Amino acid sequence: MPMYDEVVGSLNDGLAARFLRFLAALSAAVFIFAFYAWLKFAGFTDGESMEWAHIARQMSRGKGLATLCFRPSDFTVKGVEIRDEAGNVTALRDGRHAPLYPAVLSVAFLLAERAGWRDAASLEAAAVLPMNILIMLAAVFVLYGVARRLFGERAALLAVMLFAVCEGALAAPLRCSPAPLV
Repeated sequence: MPMYDEVVGSLNDGLAARFLRFLAALSAAVFIFAFYAWLKFAGFTDGESMEWAHIARQMSRGKGLATLCFRPSDFTVKGVEIRDEAGNVTALRDGRHAPLYPAVLSVAFLLAERAGWRDAASLEAAAVLPMNILIMLAAVFVLYGVARRLFGERAALLAVMLFAVCEGALAAPLRCSPAPLV
């Protein structure tokens, strides 16, 4: 019986209790973000989102930080072109976007393509959306850690709850933008 009492005691106030609280909070946050994404996600609608996703897909295919979105200023300012065997410009090195976000998304594209996703439209939901939700969950836990250290446990929980149900935080993973990393 003493062993049973130790297990119950550890669930009340020990390391196991902290782990269970963490698991409950993580499950609730995943459910909230996934449910909101299920309700609201209708694909990427703006050009910037599509370009971020395209650059990440190019990186996952080993073509580096390159884009197929050609702007006249890119030819005159950068002058770094990727040509095929026939000499045709096939891509441009991208200097407009920071490389961290596409690099993170490229991991998601690699995993999704290895799992059998090939269609570009389904890759949005299979690769980018879950990765954006994971990035936002990491932001939630960073917020919790900073708020707990600065203001205490209750203030941290309140900050996380308010952040997790805020329209901007819920909608951020639905756009393909580096906002969750900021």
